[in-house]
Amino acid sequence: MKNWTFDVPNDDRIRGFEVGDLNADGRYDFITKSDTFNWDGIYTALCRGNETFSVGKWDEGLPRYNNSDPNHSPKISVQQYGLFDLNNDGWLDICSATGNGGSIMVKEPCQYYNWISDGKGNWTDFSRNFPTYEEGINIAVADIDNDCDLDMVLTTKKTYEGGEIAHYLFENDQGKNWIRRDFPDEFSLASTGATKNDIFEDVDGDGNVDFIMIEMTPNYDDNGDEINCTDTVWVAFGNGDWTWNIVRQGSIDAGFPNKIYLVDIDLDGDKDLVFSYHSGPLKTKDTLNGIVCFFNTQIDKDELLFTEKPVSTHLRGGSIQHFGWTLTTSDDPKAMNDIFNLSISYTGIEGPYFSLKSGLKRWWTDLIIPAVPSNNVYFKLVSEGATAVIGPYFIHNEEGLTSFVTLNQPDDGEFFFSGDEMELNFSTSKIFEDESVEIKLKHESNLFILGNIPIGKEETSKLIWKVPEEFEEGLYNVFFDFSYQGRTLSQSDGTVLHLVPNSSLPEKISLNNTHIPLGQCSKIDIFVKAFNGTEISSLCQYHLFYNPDIMEIYDVVDGSFMVKPLELGPHNITIIASIFSREIYSVITISVHKPITILDVQYPSNPVLVGNVIRLRLSALDENEKTWLLENHEFNVTVDGNYSDLVKDYPFVDLVATKPGFLKINISVVQTRIFKVMEIRVLPFLSNVTIKPSRNIYFLDETINVNIIVDDINGDQIDEGLMFDTSIIGSCEYTANSSHIEIIPATPGVLSLIIKISRFNETIFLNRTFTVIEGLGDLVPDRRIKWVEVGKPSVFQFLLFDSSGTVDLYDYCIVDCNTSNIIEIGIRSNNSLSIVGKKPGDSVINITIEFYGRLKSYSFKISSENCPRTLEIDVPSIIFNNMVHSLPFIVKNSLGDEITDYDIDVTSCSITSFVQGNIVELCGNEVGNGWIEVNVSNRDVYKVLRREIDIFPEMKSIFTQNEDYIDYMDQTIEIRPKLMDVEGNLYTWNNWTVKAPGGVEITQINDVIQLSTSVKIDDKLIISLDHFGVSFSKKINISFIPNSIIKDIVVKYSTDSGFVEAIVIDQYGNNVTRYCNFNWIGDFERLESYKVRTFSDSIKVEVSLNGTTRIKNINLSSNNNQISPLFLIAIVSSVIIVILIALYIRGKMKTQSRQNIVLNSNRIGNNIAEE
Repeated sequence: MKNWTFDVPNDDRIRGFEVGDLNADGRYDFITKSDTFNWDGIYTALCRGNETFSVGKWDEGLPRYNNSDPNHSPKISVQQYGLFDLNNDGWLDICSATGNGGSIMVKEPCQYYNWISDGKGNWTDFSRNFPTYEEGINIAVADIDNDCDLDMVLTTKKTYEGGEIAHYLFENDQGKNWIRRDFPDEFSLASTGATKNDIFEDVDGDGNVDFIMIEMTPNYDDNGDEINCTDTVWVAFGNGDWTWNIVRQGSIDAGFPNKIYLVDIDLDGDKDLVFSYHSGPLKTKDTLNGIVCFFNTQIDKDELLFTEKPVSTHLRGGSIQHFGWTLTTSDDPKAMNDIFNLSISYTGIEGPYFSLKSGLKRWWTDLIIPAVPSNNVYFKLVSEGATAVIGPYFIHNEEGLTSFVTLNQPDDGEFFFSGDEMELNFSTSKIFEDESVEIKLKHESNLFILGNIPIGKEETSKLIWKVPEEFEEGLYNVFFDFSYQGRTLSQSDGTVLHLVPNSSLPEKISLNNTHIPLGQCSKIDIFVKAFNGTEISSLCQYHLFYNPDIMEIYDVVDGSFMVKPLELGPHNITIIASIFSREIYSVITISVHKPITILDVQYPSNPVLVGNVIRLRLSALDENEKTWLLENHEFNVTVDGNYSDLVKDYPFVDLVATKPGFLKINISVVQTRIFKVMEIRVLPFLSNVTIKPSRNIYFLDETINVNIIVDDINGDQIDEGLMFDTSIIGSCEYTANSSHIEIIPATPGVLSLIIKISRFNETIFLNRTFTVIEGLGDLVPDRRIKWVEVGKPSVFQFLLFDSSGTVDLYDYCIVDCNTSNIIEIGIRSNNSLSIVGKKPGDSVINITIEFYGRLKSYSFKISSENCPRTLEIDVPSIIFNNMVHSLPFIVKNSLGDEITDYDIDVTSCSITSFVQGNIVELCGNEVGNGWIEVNVSNRDVYKVLRREIDIFPEMKSIFTQNEDYIDYMDQTIEIRPKLMDVEGNLYTWNNWTVKAPGGVEITQINDVIQLSTSVKIDDKLIISLDHFGVSFSKKINISFIPNSIIKDIVVKYSTDSGFVEAIVIDQYGNNVTRYCNFNWIGDFERLESYKVRTFSDSIKVEVSLNGTTRIKNINLSSNNNQISPLFLIAIVSSVIIVILIALYIRGKMKTQSRQNIVLNSNRIGNNIAEE
């Protein structure tokens, strides 16, 4: 690939480019936009066709902005621009969102948005009725009202710093003026809700332009900072008359929309909306970047659509244009292999259409527009089962020149044969130098290049082509490809010719019948074969020549005719067959004989069997009993009966009978009254032979009577025509009478019966064996019967032998059985029993069997046993070391009853185990992990249970944080008891047994015991634990007292540290400091709520409790507030005197020590003793 550089003057920066054919020379040119702080403008580059470009040649008509001009504002961002035909002359014009195509905003009202091209490098302003003092940021161009000119949407912003977004909708008045239209209210959005990316596209495939826009609305967090924005996709579905159906398609939280595209993302054949976003003007902490896709569901499936086409409806002949299409499908697009053909009509949508490009396997093409002036041009795209048409378009051309072909000869439908020279004579006109026409011949997938002829100044051209020897016969389309400098400009259809290779011409004529009867009408078919062996009889035309005095011929239709001979003997007929304007003739002799008077048929005289082939042989005689063959006569065969596979292969007729019965066959000679009727009997095959009875074992003193029954394939019994031949191997006497045989055994043993059954040519051999026994022997169970389980059935099979003990008499049945109430018996089948124990004990089973009328009884001893089926034992997950734990257990049988007749075995690891009656005792040997396994069994039935156990240290007692608990009524006392081992370690435990005084409500949550009451309580609480025989118990004191009020505030002060501590005493003498709220006033440092460090001589504290407040002024200058030991003794003595008086009044009660009384740990911390 050759490199090429676009050098822009003034060191401007390139900002994208747009592509289009500016001068309609069949090459893509492009324009680019640049901006610096000095200059803004648009530059052009025209393609010369030799991989070089002419830069700046067309720039003179485009104004430039000098950004240093004081009449201009500072530089702003580059905006959108494009190439469109705005005035309907076919030349591409420039349309820009910002005046003069630059990236600045003019301060004076002189902005230009559009420049009209004359195709020669001259540009004219076409910005009438456009807004001023606004920054253009986006344009979208399309034919909104379907009047064949381009309308526009312009998006502007009032100021550079932001501000109101404005949308302007302009109707193009056929390239004369711009008329403002009202923009839909739903799209007239504020500055915070608009975007600069707008697109026109027919997204729903209805032929009307739709308008797509993305609305941007910033989102804020709780602090008012921008975090992202909500991007909402709006589509105004156009109706083609400036009315819209506006639909909100969806929204997503993303960023500032940057660029939007319409592209088929999901490969379903319709365009989806894709846009990228970034932070843009959003003041977000995090950088936003991403891509969003909305999928199109508006277009139906299996529809062919143009997705890329000239936006302008006015085109220049010779200009290059881009076309793209899509085929919406529900199938896998990767598996599609469609071929597309593009054609053009210059005279309207009905055509005729001339081929432009065919056999396209891609989804786009670049096409040079034919230079054929027309105001009613349509483009049609065809694929298998789908068609798309777009238009109308206008084609403009210079000086009326056209690249168009008219074929003068040959005529449409003309025949040509191998070796013929085809003269193609056509007239053309041209617009370019070095233009040529390539003539092509195509039939289905076969394509021939006939030649390439340069187009001169002559109006006519001629090409002679010799038809090759080998090619496919058929209709061929002659068409013309115009090319310029090696690139195809267009295609034109010519005519359709019929080419015939010599191998397809007729070679031989024959008749299907050359022997016909005298005086009768006979039908004769003509057969014509080509040189390649193909039959072409139906394609030929025929002419027959004959002597009308000796025969009559008529009804020559579709290769057959009727003939009636008037005389005996051979007669000649000349037949001429013509096809593809070629003829062949043949003289054929026809033999005429006397009419047939007798039809003879040879067929089987004996009955035939179902499924066998029945063959009939035909022959015929004339009135002189002379034999005539029937091969030249058509004859009919009709059959009444069940048959198949009828085949007529003269002189034979074959068929197969499918069911027994009779076949009535009628054979007649066509065009005569000769026929033959015959009847053939059909017998079924021997299918099934049954010997009755089916019994195979007999006693020595019995007579064996055998009856033989023969059936056909349908199950019907056969008696007729059967022959029996009987023989017996063994010691016996027998008498055979047809299908009945009587046998008298002589000794025990085996008798072998051999029977031969015959009918016609069908023979069947049958063998049957009988066993002769002397008497019944032992009844033996298949497994030894010793015991059965209580509640669970056991099935026993029994074997019966004859008296010799060698023959298994399997055909017996158990007719009776009985036993005691220890066991229950049920007959499962003829030779098996279901036995289940009802309770433990011994019993006898009596069984009576029957074998072909002979009875015999047997007895068996059996016991019923309890077997362990359920082991119920609660095994702890934790035990204590060196402490004995008791585990009661229960064993049950299948009936769910508790049993005691079993063996038990206990194994363990790190645990010592004992069994005492129905209790398993466990004692841990060492702290850690261990396990036990309990196995109970009886007979062969086992029940095993295995458990893992954690072994804790040996426990000593129950530990509580306090021995006495006190709290106010309607409050909650929480106790967290723990287990203490012998070394003083504590362990959390959940399952406690608590016994509290009446009126106390107990709640246990895991390891916490909660106590509450609304009455005064002063009593004992018992906490106990019983863990599998290991027990602990502890008593503690609990008290619930009425609510307190502040009686006194006692102050402690340390002169060394400056610490001041306030102690609050209620009316009961209780320390209620932690119940109180403290407010210290003065110069201090808080250590606790009730304790501070002061830096002055005085301080004040406010104390609140249960709605009462006391204030204490503390003077520390002379340590007057330091508490003396005598004062403390006085306080304690007063409290003791109050308590003694109260106890004396209540009676003689035992004095309780109030030492270590601890209120709820969350509220009261110090005890009275400390006070």
